[in-house]
This record gives sequence, structure tokens and C-alpha cells, in this order.
Amino acid sequence: MADPISIAGIILAIPPVAQLLLNYYTDAKKGKADIKRYIGELMSLKGSLDYIESIYFGEKVTWGNKKKDIKSHSDKLERVKSGVLMVVMGDSLLREEVRNDQKLRESQALNNTSKGSGGMPA
Repeated sequence: MADPISIAGIILAIPPVAQLLLNYYTDAKKGKADIKRYIGELMSLKGSLDYIESIYFGEKVTWGNKKKDIKSHSDKLERVKSGVLMVVMGDSLLREEVRNDQKLRESQALNNTSKGSGGMPA
């Protein structure tokens, strides 16, 4: 027959574990939208790069006539590059925060489980 304290510890561990699973499911579900958004941004960047390529390689470039255009496109490309870097950095920070949060929740769940069983593992 199982020890009542162990059973109580297991029962107390169920809600935190269920919450971890729910959080994981919610994050994974949101991940699809994030991936679609990143793909859209990358496609936009590709379109900009294709446009720049068609301007500079699709016709003869004369420096005198194209100097302003090159500066304008260079500025736009720099803004796009900065935007992509910010998205990548933000994504990296968010992923790190999610990992840290998951580790904290797992640690708390383990602590709650061990407290519920009198400090002894079940």
C-alpha cells in the first residue's frame, strides 16, 4: 500500500506540471505565428534585395546619375538590416526568458513535490 504522504505529494505536483504543459502548448501555438511573421519579414528583405539587384545589375550603372539612388537604397538597406537584427536579438532574448521561466517553474514544482513528501523523494 502506498504511503499517504507520497500520494499527497504526487497529487500536489499535478497542477504545476499541468501548468508547465499548458504553457509549453501555448508557446508552441504562438510559435507558428512568430515563424510566419519572420518569414514575411525575410520575404520583404528578399524583395528589397532583388529590387536593388535589378537596379544595379539589370542596367548599366553610371556613378553620376546613380549616386543619390545608391545612397537612398543603401540607407533603406541599412534600416532593413537593423530591423532584422532587432528581430533576431528580440527573439533570442525571448527564447532565453522562456527557457529561464521553464527552469524556474520546474524547480518550483520539484521543490513543492519534495516538500509535500516530507523532503524525501517518492
